[in-house]
Amino acid sequence: MMNLRRTALLAGFSLAAVSLFAHETWLAPNQGYVAPGLSVRIDMSSGGAFPIMETPIEPARLARFGVRLGEDTLKPTLVSGPKSLKLNLTLPKEKEGLATAFVSLKPRRLTLTPDKVVEYLEEINQPALLERWKGGKEPRTWREEYAKHAKAFFRVGKTEEGAWLKPAGLALEIIPLSDPTRGNPNEDFKVQVLKDGQPLSGLTLTALVDAKRPRSFVVTDTAGQASLKLNRPGRWLIEGTDLRETTKAGLDFESDFTTLLVTVIPAR
Repeated sequence: MMNLRRTALLAGFSLAAVSLFAHETWLAPNQGYVAPGLSVRIDMSSGGAFPIMETPIEPARLARFGVRLGEDTLKPTLVSGPKSLKLNLTLPKEKEGLATAFVSLKPRRLTLTPDKVVEYLEEINQPALLERWKGGKEPRTWREEYAKHAKAFFRVGKTEEGAWLKPAGLALEIIPLSDPTRGNPNEDFKVQVLKDGQPLSGLTLTALVDAKRPRSFVVTDTAGQASLKLNRPGRWLIEGTDLRETTKAGLDFESDFTTLLVTVIPAR
């Protein structure tokens, strides 16, 4: 997405367009393991150079957020920083397990000019819609309402096998089918995408560990599943965009963006 960001900045394009299409949005715990009773910080940031944090999310934009631990959903306190919104949480002493940090942002609206639409559709890998758009004869604008969702995991004491399979209930959500805190660089990482709790087929996903590296795309199958190659240790961001036409007044399209942070450890 770096090329689009440069183009938007050079053209003096709107800040809203840059924040939507040039930036991934993600959650990142400051540690992968936390002992019960201790504190954790989860940074929420947007940027065009993942994993470098660049832009904090305004607290007023959060529609839903929390950290699920066992059957409880804990509410972090929010602290705005220069490059991230910090979700600070002191964990209960008596609880252990795999913690799921999640957030959904309130919808926003955006208008794009035709040249920016072409770049957008190329970057989220929408070839069929791109061909339709290029076939139009009249100059048009693109009116879209979008929402963003993000999820990450960390361990609290002992964890239970398969705890990562439980959805957080996001409108668009990536479910890891193996441990997201201990990915293996020698094995494909399998995921399932849920939309409103149901498997979503035909969704394009990509994964990045460094925004400067070329990325490839995979598409979910009829069960909403896909396999990605996370072939080096580090934190990887898996992301996807569900873009759809709408009849909502004043809009042409609606979309949901979703990300999942996965930690790949060195192979044993």
